[in-house]
Amino acid sequence: MQIRTMKAALPFLFKANVPTLIHGRHGVGKSQGIFQVSQELQYVHPTKGKTSYDFIDLRLGNMEVGDLLGLADFEEDENGNKIATKFMRPSWLPTDPDSCGILFLDEINRARRDVLQAAFQLVLDKKIHEYELPKGWVVVGACNPNTDEYIVTDIGDAAFISLLSHQINSHSIRVDRPCSYSKIRL
Repeated sequence: MQIRTMKAALPFLFKANVPTLIHGRHGVGKSQGIFQVSQELQYVHPTKGKTSYDFIDLRLGNMEVGDLLGLADFEEDENGNKIATKFMRPSWLPTDPDSCGILFLDEINRARRDVLQAAFQLVLDKKIHEYELPKGWVVVGACNPNTDEYIVTDIGDAAFISLLSHQINSHSIRVDRPCSYSKIRL
């Protein structure tokens, strides 16, 4: 699928609340296409009025698990006794409950396995620990093909069991298997 076709399809996937994975070679415009969609989509915010979607771009290949989950801290009781562990919310997570946006997880298959495991909850459930993305947010991932040309982590089909998988390349579209995750190949 060409970038313009991907851009046209994404709003429908977002409306259906389908997590989406853009799969393609480097330099084909995956990241830029997703950013452009965020700028083209509009919504009415209660205090800001009509505005574009927010866009958060995370390069998972450069992250450690604490960057994604937040750092551990102690919860204390009224006497200052440490009674539990909690995770501090990463500063990049959106906090405005009325906002809409795209959380873009780029280089998802270049991430370390522990980061991938943390990302799966974010992709599938739109949450990390007790934090939940605002309802107007969608998660989009992007990755490179698992070939000798790239150093990638094999995510494997087990990660996509409950997901809708499409293979889309620059010439054709093919549905690999019916599930609820959208996997787009460029």
